[in-house]
Amino acid sequence: MPVPVVLPFPSMTGDNPASNDQAAFAKTALALNEGRPKFLAGFFRTFFGVDPAPDQISGESLAWALSVSIQPDPKTTLKTPF
Repeated sequence: MPVPVVLPFPSMTGDNPASNDQAAFAKTALALNEGRPKFLAGFFRTFFGVDPAPDQISGESLAWALSVSIQPDPKTTLKTPF
């Protein structure tokens, strides 16, 4: 069973100041709830740098990344502790 991929302990704390604050995770959760495939498609375009460099990754690889990322259960993805 695929599981959501989240880096371990991504929350900002005193001993982890270089991470994102809770508002960033809340914004991501909201976007995932509003349309997970749309959010993830946009995420991967940014992650792989498609817009500034369209030849950076093939359309097939981009589609594969999206297909893998939408396999985990949406509720489990959002329950992952931040």
